[in-house]
Order: sequence, then C-alpha cells, then structure tokens
Amino acid sequence: MSKRQFVFITACFVQGSFMYTMYYYQVVKKESWITLVAGMLLGLLIAFIYGSLYKMHFDEGTNTAKGLVEINMDVYGKSAGRMVSLFYIGSLFLSCSRMLREAGQFVAGNLLMGMNWVYILVILVVLCAWTASYGIKYFASIGTLFCFFMYAFTIILFVLLIPNFKFYHLLPIGEETPQAYAKGVLLCTALPFSEISAFLILAPEVVGNKRSDLKKELCYGILAGSPFLLISVFRDILVLGPLTSYFSYPGYEVIRLINYKVFSNVESLYGIIIIFLMFFKSALLFYSIAKALSKVLNCKESPLFYAAVSFAVLFISQKMADSNIKLSEMVINKAPYVLLSVNVGIPLVTLIFAKIKRKSKSRL
Repeated sequence: MSKRQFVFITACFVQGSFMYTMYYYQVVKKESWITLVAGMLLGLLIAFIYGSLYKMHFDEGTNTAKGLVEINMDVYGKSAGRMVSLFYIGSLFLSCSRMLREAGQFVAGNLLMGMNWVYILVILVVLCAWTASYGIKYFASIGTLFCFFMYAFTIILFVLLIPNFKFYHLLPIGEETPQAYAKGVLLCTALPFSEISAFLILAPEVVGNKRSDLKKELCYGILAGSPFLLISVFRDILVLGPLTSYFSYPGYEVIRLINYKVFSNVESLYGIIIIFLMFFKSALLFYSIAKALSKVLNCKESPLFYAAVSFAVLFISQKMADSNIKLSEMVINKAPYVLLSVNVGIPLVTLIFAKIKRKSKSRL
C-alpha cells in the first residue's frame, strides 16, 4: 500500500470505532465530545511514539522497515521480544473479539431480530479470515473510497436531523465530576486511539521512497477519521441530550427519527453501512493478529493457521462476558487500563530502552 492508502486505512479504522460512543455516553453523558477531543489529542501523542519507534528501526541504506515483532526482538532479544509481542497480540485479540461480538449483537438486535447473535458472529469471523487471506490489498483498495463515502453519508443524515436539534443540550458544561472526566479521557484515548498499535505491525507493507517516518501518516489518519466520531457524537447529543446514556445504540436510534419521503426507514441502510464499517476494523485487527502471531511462532499463514486464529477469536468473543451489562462494565472499567498499559506503556518503555541501547553502542 502507498502512504496515502495507509492514511485512509487508519482513518477508516478510526471511523470503524463508531460504536464506542455508546460507552462514552455512559461515563460523561452529553459532555462526551470534550473527552473525545482530549482523547484525539492524546492519540496524536501515541502516534508520535509509534512513529518514533518505527523510524529508529528503519534501515535507510536498504530502504527496509521492521514491524512490531521484529522491533521487539531487536530491542529485547529474540525470546524476550516474542514474549513482549504476545502482550500486543493479546490486546488485539480482545479488541477484535469485542468488536465482532458488538457487531453480531447489533445485527441480531436491530437488523435480523430474533436471530442468535452467535451465528452472525461465526459468519463475521469466517469473513475476517477470508479477507485476511487476501492481504493488505483488500483494505488498501476500499479504505479511501469508504472513508469519503462515510463522511458524505453522515453529513447528509446530520443535515436531515437539524430540525430535531436542541442546542441547549450542549449546556451547561462542567456538570460532571473530575473523576468522570478523567475516566472519560482514558476511555476515549484507549478506544480507539491506543488500538493503532495494529498499524505498527502493518507498517512494513507501506511502499514508496523515503518511508522512514510514519508519524505524519498516523497523525493524518487520526485527524482524518476523528471528525467522523465528533460529528456523530454532536448529532446524538443535540438530538437526545441527557438521554444518550439510556439507549443501547444511540447513534442508530437517532437515525430512526428521520422520516422524509425519500429518506424514510433510512436506518436500515445506515445499519448495513455501520456493520460494514465495524467489519472493516475487525478484519484489519484479525489480519494484524495473524501477521504478528505468524512471526512470533515463526510459521506460515496457512488455512489451518487462520482456522486456529478464528477459533480463538470465537472463543474469546463468547467467553469475555456473560451478558451485555458485564461486557459494558468490562469495557468501561477494565479495558482502558489494559489497552493503555500494553499499547502505550510497553512501546514507550521500548522506545526509551532502544534509545539507551543505541547510545551505549555509539559510545563503544
């Protein structure tokens, strides 16, 4: 993929985190937009850490790059590097499994009512494995087009909902506790911005000259995808106000209010598009897991290998929580700390350790 495609794949990945907004509302309610902006700014810092780590392990002479697993093995040694990489893979498994479970439950609860969400989950996982087998070309081919399409479609819906807007829902500001704001910022930073660790696994597949630094591309991707989340959050708050935290899928429920002649029942089309967007992110996470795991285990990405990864994703998706209430509690109270520890804490330590190691070598 080219650098431009890398930017739009990142943007589409961020857009695919649309459903995370339902967790934001449960923490800071109608002031979610504040914590989302803060999370986006911290996300840029995370991108800077990953970009710096990538640049340090780029060979300018041969114009070759190393991915996350290779970087860990360079810094910590082969055995320890593989162990460290397993932490990243574990966090990606949790993100992918959770996203697929949410997608399956959304379909079962809103589009195919009455159908068991587990059957939908199985279909989605099989599709992820099939997509991953085609490699990065699939994501590169549709990422740019779908990113622009989602903006166009979302802006149209935003305009159609203007008669339902109540701007007083945005005020007053500062009603929540400092603990709630802090928790909201951690949640918005972890989901989705810490999950861009997947792109350090995919970074070696970027082609082109002088590709030694991907900080700009990661930052551009975040800046290109984040407004989509902000538009959605503002739309939901302006329509629902304090009621945002009472709906399972506020962003979908808001669209039900559109009832124009041509655009009646538009929520069905919107639901299908949301599913594709969530599938795009899930498949990208699945592909990243497969790439990293194959390097850690030093094995080929065969059909049997994809089957094993698919089984693991299915198992984790079903066992991660007994109910939606427990799943929501896990995402809000535990997931941010796990994701930030792995996807921010470990790369920051790795970057510091790599710089110390490089300085000690230069002195010798």
